[in-house]
Amino acid sequence: MKEYPDCKRETNPRVNANFLSIITFFFTRQIFEKGVRRGIYERDIYDVLDSYKSENLGERMEQEWEKTKKKKLPVIACLFKMFGLQYMAYGIIVFIVKTALMVVKPLSVGKMISYFDPNKVEKMEREEALFYAFIFLFSTFCWTLFTHNQIFYIHQFVLKINIALSGLIYRKSLRLSSASTLKFTSGHAITLITKDVLCFNAAPQYAHDIWIGVMHVGLMTYIIYLQIGVSAFAGVGFLVFLIPVQAVLGKLAARIRAKTAIMTDKRLKLTQEVLNAIKVVKVYTLENLFMKKLGQIRSQEVKKLTHLFYVRFNALIIGSLCSNISLCLCIILYAALGKHINAEQAFVVWTSFEMLRAVLTFDLPLGFNLLADMMAATKRITKFMYAEEVGDFKTSKQKEPLINLEKVSVDAGFEKTILKDITLRFKSGLNVVTGSVGSGKSFLLKLLLNEISSKTGVVDVVGEVSYASQDPWLFPETIKQNIIFYKPYDADRYREVVRVCALRKDISMLPERDSTFLTDKGLNLSKGQQARVNLARAVYHDADIYLFDDSLSAVDAHVSGYIFDECIRKFLKDKICVFVTQNHSFLKFAQQVIVLDDGRVEYAGSFDEMPKINLTISDTVDGQIDENTINDSNKTIESKKQEIKEKEEEYEDSALLNVFNSIDNIPIPSTELYYELQAEGKVPWEVYKKYFLFGGGILIFIVIFVTHLSAQITMSWADTFIRGWVNIEPKLAELEANNLTNTTEFDELSYKHTYMLNEFVILILGAIATNLAKLFVYFAYVANISRNLHNTVITKVLAAPMSFFDVHLPGSILNKLSRDLTIVDELIPFHLVHCIGVTIGIVGVAVIITTINWRFLLPSAVLFVFLYFMRSLYLKAGRGVQRLEGATRNSVVGHVNASMEGLLTIRSNKAQNCMKNVFDERQDIYNSATYMGLATSRALGLFADLTGFLFLSTIICYFFFFAKGKFINIIITSLRHFPVQYGSNVGIRLVIIINMSDITTFYK
Repeated sequence: MKEYPDCKRETNPRVNANFLSIITFFFTRQIFEKGVRRGIYERDIYDVLDSYKSENLGERMEQEWEKTKKKKLPVIACLFKMFGLQYMAYGIIVFIVKTALMVVKPLSVGKMISYFDPNKVEKMEREEALFYAFIFLFSTFCWTLFTHNQIFYIHQFVLKINIALSGLIYRKSLRLSSASTLKFTSGHAITLITKDVLCFNAAPQYAHDIWIGVMHVGLMTYIIYLQIGVSAFAGVGFLVFLIPVQAVLGKLAARIRAKTAIMTDKRLKLTQEVLNAIKVVKVYTLENLFMKKLGQIRSQEVKKLTHLFYVRFNALIIGSLCSNISLCLCIILYAALGKHINAEQAFVVWTSFEMLRAVLTFDLPLGFNLLADMMAATKRITKFMYAEEVGDFKTSKQKEPLINLEKVSVDAGFEKTILKDITLRFKSGLNVVTGSVGSGKSFLLKLLLNEISSKTGVVDVVGEVSYASQDPWLFPETIKQNIIFYKPYDADRYREVVRVCALRKDISMLPERDSTFLTDKGLNLSKGQQARVNLARAVYHDADIYLFDDSLSAVDAHVSGYIFDECIRKFLKDKICVFVTQNHSFLKFAQQVIVLDDGRVEYAGSFDEMPKINLTISDTVDGQIDENTINDSNKTIESKKQEIKEKEEEYEDSALLNVFNSIDNIPIPSTELYYELQAEGKVPWEVYKKYFLFGGGILIFIVIFVTHLSAQITMSWADTFIRGWVNIEPKLAELEANNLTNTTEFDELSYKHTYMLNEFVILILGAIATNLAKLFVYFAYVANISRNLHNTVITKVLAAPMSFFDVHLPGSILNKLSRDLTIVDELIPFHLVHCIGVTIGIVGVAVIITTINWRFLLPSAVLFVFLYFMRSLYLKAGRGVQRLEGATRNSVVGHVNASMEGLLTIRSNKAQNCMKNVFDERQDIYNSATYMGLATSRALGLFADLTGFLFLSTIICYFFFFAKGKFINIIITSLRHFPVQYGSNVGIRLVIIINMSDITTFYK
């Protein structure tokens, strides 16, 4: 089941990079060069770094889980044991660096602005002001560099968590009992790997920010206290009051998340069932029925998601407005105490509250919400990990193969007993088990396979066991690999198995012979061919005991007669063969016939001694097993069987035998089965147009933009009133100091002072209203997009011809409707709304500074041109990397889906380790592509922020050397967060939005 060619991959340049290259992400230059020159392809994926190997992390996680589950602890306890010390050290370092920079920045900017204050009595020397400007710029540079490296580090950290959790979930899925698989389907496992594990991506970063944010609230309170005294506690008290409010909102979000996950599981389970039975769906024209059902489930899921977003963004709105309200409370109290605030005090306090706004707007609300999501996901994963596993039977010490059951009863967790007081001893040779539908035949085989546990009695199974299921299980690989199934290759046995399973003629007619690749479930073969390949796999396994669960039911009667004679009666004559069937024509040849009825043994013995039993068996007359009927049927089968045997001998003597001889020692080729035909170059605007039209059209999008713009204008206007208010304060203080309180000027300033306060309150209320309107309109819009996009994709998939399913395997489709749809549902709306806000903010900054001084138009234009250039450069490589990430993820999802469907076959062949190796190989390729995506996006973000830093430095230098600093306070206030704001927000969000095009694959 290899997915990718066995090629030597290039070593990741991160391995040999020096320190400077690492912290500046310069080691990614090769990716950008390839992206610009020719595009990024699968062969460009680097070899996975040693610390990210799925095998190592998965095995280690499994070992930790074995220790943890004995104490009945959740999965997160495992993660803490593996990564806890590293995570704590990371948090301490982040706290130290952030604290130092948070103290330095507001103090340095306050001192620098005081140099330009015309009302300041004690003038600062130019050299001292330049020193504070240098400190401010240097701290900004360090903040920028640290922020991106910190983000990259935590992304690497959570990538390891994702790898470990995915490996643990997959390893657990291979051990699920048959009863557990009824509750935890492959759709459930896929949801855990693609959606719940995704909840660990951001939560670890913001979990630290919760306690760091609380510490910073105390630190900033002290700094504000040094400036305005006890008045600081008015504003900070309001902020502290909001912390439990954010916690309550986070808890509410967790409840909604749990309800959403239930609907997602239900949708994916039904989707998987439809894809598995797509031929039946099309034969009976049930497409519209399932479209309607899936659409209804999706509507309920989107409704829950909308509620989740309302809760999350209400928390963000509270945080975004709280700093202005807190600042206003502080200044009002400060003025009420008869004091007047100067420019330096105002901007130190303002900067401190702005930093607190970052904590309260993003860190705390996102921390509580994401932590709540992570805990909800942890509960779901933990529940899965505690599911019942296949047990170990106590077997006899005797060396000879045997199957012995003594007074065995099985309920397997169901409401009624499935097998009742079974006592059997299976003999060497052919043992045929028959009985009516629902009599317990398949459960008997599952009992022998150790898939279900007995309630009472003793079960002894001694010897190597091979099993062939009733429904063929074929995986995406060659016919030869499906038959060999990771067993050592024996050329003679392989040729003989192909002959006795009547596959020689079928294989010879295929263009690639037995090197023909099968699609998922082998849909490119007929039902009979699928059954014979499935049977050949079991027969190729050189075992002591063979269990066949009606494996010939899908094969034509004359072909099944040939296989029964050549394979089961002759090739396996010295083995214990348990053959479940409802075809009465096979009973006569059995050494022992076992008849089950309602879970009990109705008869066990030879066919000659078997009485007439009233059972519903195929082709019997009035339900009675009649020997004359059997003999007549056997005559017909014998004639057909002899014809097939002669043809097989003809093929064996022909030159076609050379086909098998020639390929015995040739390595089996591989292909990228889950790799989709990807578009190259730019994403057409039609893709983005379709996305936005799904929400209701361009008119609604314009309304969204207007509400965003209105919210930004009201908040910026409120900031302007604070600046004006602070400018009045020194004048009032001067008039009071000179006893000029009875003058007209004092009255006018006092009136203006009060008027601006009232205006500020009105603007804050307006900001609340516009932000709520923005929230309601936007999430109603994206809810329509999510609902309509899913329904359109499902409609296109179900309406597609069967040739579509030969190209797009169920694993790829499930990936689109799970992981990619999660990106559309949750990440794109979240990041798109921030991109709109950041873009409006950046344009607003440019407008402010150019209106103050037209000379700033040139550096502003250069800034936007350079940012556009970097965006274009990134997209050439970024799109390729993101497409590779999606394609390689398809193979992981497809492998999980295939493994869950073939658990009985995998375990009976003891192929769990081989399947784990394949999973780890595919995860390694996916993780390497993910690492490339993380590194390139951080490189974009860092260089975008450094561009903003140069822009900020240019503005400050201009005021120091070429102009008076009349408006520097306004400009610095607008620009001080600009570098980190652009790169940190837009950089990673641009990556997320690129994924928008992935889900539209089926739409086109």
